[in-house]
Amino acid sequence: MSEPDIPQDLQAFMRDSIESYEQLEILMRLRAQPERTWAPHSVSSELRIDETISEEALRFLCRQGLLGVDVGKQALLFKYKPKSSELDALVGRLVQAYDTERLAVMRLMTANSIERLRTKALKKFSDSFILARKKDKDG
Repeated sequence: MSEPDIPQDLQAFMRDSIESYEQLEILMRLRAQPERTWAPHSVSSELRIDETISEEALRFLCRQGLLGVDVGKQALLFKYKPKSSELDALVGRLVQAYDTERLAVMRLMTANSIERLRTKALKKFSDSFILARKKDKDG
């Protein structure tokens, strides 16, 4: 399965809902144990990543509608809880693609990341002209 072989809907899901490898790993880990709730420090310990990164990734995945969140005694607790069966099915297909064609998924994620960087750079570049034009009018 090359990137073009990854179905369009799955490519769109990855582009829109998964921005980093950490997010992907966290999503797959939580999906593998859907009954468990996870504090950011538990995720960071299990995946051996910085706690700040795990917390940011968990919050992002929550905003994407992939995780549920509860308030624990000392931290927020996250759980795999997609807001729809369609999202759950997409995550299942992503996990399957990652298990069978990991490099294709990684190449697609890298391409998506590069595209996000290009888009941000173009936005900043165009914004600089707007600011410069505004300064010329004001000054």
